[in-house]
Amino acid sequence: YYKITTPLEELGLFEEAEKINSEDRMVWFSKGICYKFLKSIDLAIECFETSNSIQKHEDTYNALGDIYSNDLNDITNAMNVYMDAIDAFPENSNFLTKCGLLYIKQNNATDAFEHLGNSLSYNNTDPTTILAAGSIIQNNGDNDVALTKYRIAMVHTPHNAELWSNIGLCFFGKNKLIGSVACLKRAHYLSPFDGRINYNLGVVHMHMEQFASAFHYFSASINLQKVPNLFPTREEARCYTYLAVALAHLDD
Repeated sequence: YYKITTPLEELGLFEEAEKINSEDRMVWFSKGICYKFLKSIDLAIECFETSNSIQKHEDTYNALGDIYSNDLNDITNAMNVYMDAIDAFPENSNFLTKCGLLYIKQNNATDAFEHLGNSLSYNNTDPTTILAAGSIIQNNGDNDVALTKYRIAMVHTPHNAELWSNIGLCFFGKNKLIGSVACLKRAHYLSPFDGRINYNLGVVHMHMEQFASAFHYFSASINLQKVPNLFPTREEARCYTYLAVALAHLDD
């Protein structure tokens, strides 16, 4: 028989443990987790930093970096955390990958690719790292090399919608439109509410001169942008432009 406890109740237990041994890393780390669940972000950061000052640990760096990158959207401090983590644990591929992803958000492809490459040297089958590295290669126009990377990731995550979407865009870049639609439809099946996948399908159908289908996907993409947290980037203006072109071809 186990009693279900709330984060607030657990926090009280860890505060009692702190009175017994304030130099225990796990006590401060656990307090930080409780404060995070209670949405007391500043106190959570303080506890995680105290835990790291007692003894550096990968879990603490992960929790601290997650707060800065996801809860606070503070890329600069998140980057500082992961860089410190890499100094402390240089062979941890997870920190190298997260640092690379933050560089991508900053549009710094050179440093991003360097960190992702280092991550792959320690773990060459991580799907997230392969997807990120492949997207940089793909943006540079080398679709064949990107597809080679994606094939490795596909073995481990065959139901990854972003992966199928990127593969579809690689085929689009190679002017293989039927293959592109097939992959993007697979991505759409796996994640129908992803506005970017709908947008990509619209673009491919435009090139195939299937304007009614293009109109359908651009409309879906625009509608998904109006739902908070569903559409990853703001590309509404471009969607409206292509929507107008599709309507013009439909004589509307």
